[in-house]
Amino acid sequence: MEIRTKKYSIPTGIYFRECYKNIIFTQWWVIFIFNTILGYSIYAKMKWLIITISILEVLYFLFWAINLIGIQYLPQSEIIFAKVFYIFSDECIKICVTDNNMAIINWDQVKKVKFRSSYTVLFLATAHIIYVPVSAFRSKLESDIFINILKSSLKNCKVK
Repeated sequence: MEIRTKKYSIPTGIYFRECYKNIIFTQWWVIFIFNTILGYSIYAKMKWLIITISILEVLYFLFWAINLIGIQYLPQSEIIFAKVFYIFSDECIKICVTDNNMAIINWDQVKKVKFRSSYTVLFLATAHIIYVPVSAFRSKLESDIFINILKSSLKNCKVK
């Protein structure tokens, strides 16, 4: 069974928000280490270490923000922000610019899925997502079939 979405593009704000949240949640240990060292330096009253760790933590968050903003302007990632439609089947995901021009993604490339009431996000990598709003489907039935395809195809994937 195949489900075809309407043509739509990922808004850059949603892309940035979802990828940035994913980075923070998957790399929580970096923030934990920074804050542990920062707490120790405050306890030991080492001002140079407080300043250094604070600057490093800000630079860490800026590094990821600049990367995610920069991805939006790269020609290699043009397909992520282009107006495309998706064909979801039991075998794979097809990203189609036109009926003849498509990219195929296997279900085993999907690392994590996040369900919300108005959208679903498929995480392929740290900064590569497939955002599927509920409004991209023609009916509620198609949306339900899409969720059933996801649940049946993603056996070894984290589902939130």
